[in-house]
Amino acid sequence: SSNAPLVEALVRAAENGEANGAIRPAHQLKGAAAYLGAHALVEAAAAAERSARANDLAALRREVERLQQGYAGLARHIQAYLQERGSG
Repeated sequence: SSNAPLVEALVRAAENGEANGAIRPAHQLKGAAAYLGAHALVEAAAAAERSARANDLAALRREVERLQQGYAGLARHIQAYLQERGSG
């Protein structure tokens, strides 16, 4: 997926304690999730962005974990949808 590098960049920044480096990928993921209508992912990305801007690394790591789970769920949903359409 074209958004996987953003997720990876966000995870890497959070793991390395680089709150400033998490702002841009969180913001970009928020926009991509909004475009897809993935509201839970929008909320998680927005919370990660807020935490990064506040330099709250503990909150950032929690939100990144939530965002990873939401992203994985969305990816599974899209994959299932595409498989269903392909078999029809």
